[in-house]
Amino acid sequence: MYRSLDAARRADRSPEVQARIDDLILWTHYVERYRHYQARSGALRQSAFEDLIRFAYRIGKTHMVAARPMYYYYNGGMDPQVKISDAAEFHIEEEKNPWKDSQPFSRQEIDKLLSDGIASHPTSDIEPVDFSEDLVPVTPLGFKKAVRNRMWISRGVRTLYTWVEKDRNSVKIRVRAGCLPQYRDRGPAKVRLFYPAHSQTMIDNALAQQTGEWTDVTLATEHAGLHRIEVHDRNYNEVEPEPGTPSVEKWTQKIRPDDPTGSFWGYFFVPTGTDIVAGYAPDGYTGRILGSDGKVLLDFNSGPPRYFKIKVPNGQGGRAWKFDGCGSTPFLLTVPPYIARSPDELLVPREVLAKEHQRRGK
Repeated sequence: MYRSLDAARRADRSPEVQARIDDLILWTHYVERYRHYQARSGALRQSAFEDLIRFAYRIGKTHMVAARPMYYYYNGGMDPQVKISDAAEFHIEEEKNPWKDSQPFSRQEIDKLLSDGIASHPTSDIEPVDFSEDLVPVTPLGFKKAVRNRMWISRGVRTLYTWVEKDRNSVKIRVRAGCLPQYRDRGPAKVRLFYPAHSQTMIDNALAQQTGEWTDVTLATEHAGLHRIEVHDRNYNEVEPEPGTPSVEKWTQKIRPDDPTGSFWGYFFVPTGTDIVAGYAPDGYTGRILGSDGKVLLDFNSGPPRYFKIKVPNGQGGRAWKFDGCGSTPFLLTVPPYIARSPDELLVPREVLAKEHQRRGK
C-alpha cells in the first residue's frame, strides 16, 4: 500500500490529489499501528494502544478514522488488556488531556511516514505453488495418529472436506453451536453436506441448536469419495470431525475460517522435494511450527504480521508438520494448504500423493 501511494503521488501532482493521497498515507499508517497493537501483549500492548489512540485523535480532522468510538470500544470493553487513564478520558478537553494533540501532520512528517513504511515492509519474493482440490487420503503413506487437540472456535462459515469410504453411508461430526451465550437468539447453526465436494449439490442437512453443548450430527450419503461439509452459524461455534475419518480445512488468503478465537493445533503435509515451506502469519500470530520429529522449525513469538520461509531439513520432506499452539489463520503458499487434526486424517491433492509414490518407488 505504501508503494502504491508513493507511485500515485508521482503520477499526479495536483494539490487536490496530493492532499487525498496524504490522507491515505495517514490511514495506512493508522492500520499499521493497529496491527502492531493487536500483535502485542502485556506492557507492550498498553503502550501500542496509547500510541494508536493518540495517532487516531491527531488525524481526526481528516475523517479517515473516528477516534471517539475507539475510546469507548477498546477501553476495557472490547479489550480488557488495555486502559485509558482517568486524565486521558475522551471527555477531557485537549488542553488538559495528555493523549490529545490535533496538530495536523506536516508534509515532512507525512513524507517520513511514507518512506519509513516502504523501508519497513519489504515485498515478498515467495512464489506460491498451485495445488488441485482433488483430495485423497494419505492412508497409503502410513502416517500415525496423534493426540487430537481442538482446532478453534470461530463464527461465520466453516468448510471441511471429508472422505467417505465405500462401506459407509453417512458422515458424522460434532458441532458446538452457541459458544457465546449473548448471541444464542440468532437461530440454530445450519450443517450442510455436498457431493461432489466442489459442487453446489446439497445431499443432506441438519441443525445444531444454540445451547453451547456438543450436538452429534449424522448426514446421509449414497456416495463414496470426497464430500464437503459447511457449518453456517451467526454465533461462535466449534466443529469436530469424527476421529479417524480423513477430514481437513483449507486455509488460504481467501479461504479460511472467519474470526478464529483461541489457539489451535493442526497438521499439514510437506511433499518430498519441497525446498521451502513458506506462508504468511497474519495479525496477532503466535505459536510454533514443528517438524515431524517434534523439533521447532519456526517460533512466531507474537509479532507483527509477516511472511515466513522455512528451509526443509534433510529427512523432513514427505512428512506431516505441525502448527503447535498457534493463533489466527496462517496462509500456506508452497505446500498443500489443507489442515487436519491428526497426521493420519490428512487429505492431500491426488497429484501430490502420486508423485510421493513415484519418489518412494511404489
